[in-house]
Amino acid sequence: MQANLIGIVMFPGALIGSLFVPYMGALSRKYNGRIIILAGHGFMILGALLMAVLQDMPLGIGIVMFIFSLGYTTLVSSAANVVPSTLKKTEIGIGMGLFTLLSILGGAFGPSILSRFLSFNTNFTISFIIVIVMSVIGIFLILATRADNSQDDLNRQPANGLK
Repeated sequence: MQANLIGIVMFPGALIGSLFVPYMGALSRKYNGRIIILAGHGFMILGALLMAVLQDMPLGIGIVMFIFSLGYTTLVSSAANVVPSTLKKTEIGIGMGLFTLLSILGGAFGPSILSRFLSFNTNFTISFIIVIVMSVIGIFLILATRADNSQDDLNRQPANGLK
């Protein structure tokens, strides 16, 4: 695909996915946030599988970008609600600070490492397998944690006006 078309193909899916952020945050507060995080990982896995198949079709890439964006926004908004539930009340401040720091570092280094891997002229499908493996690791990590805090994910109220 030509470089000037890449943004045109990717933008609509990313924009539509970003519009779902408030709703995903409300869902994670209304229902069990861990289930919403698992759904986000499911969207990421589905997006990677579809991208491996549709990587040569511009319309398919646009649709897959929506699925990736939906998965990413689901993970980010839900994680911010679930992380405090795994911490003691005295640890929430430093825990959320550490969570934010690691999120920023992951956002900086993750794409750089994957881009470097792709620069070796390997098959694109391998990069999507890496995304799937990372999502599966995330699923195991979320299943391995449990809520020790008295803040129960099931009893949280929805965000302002979102039900």
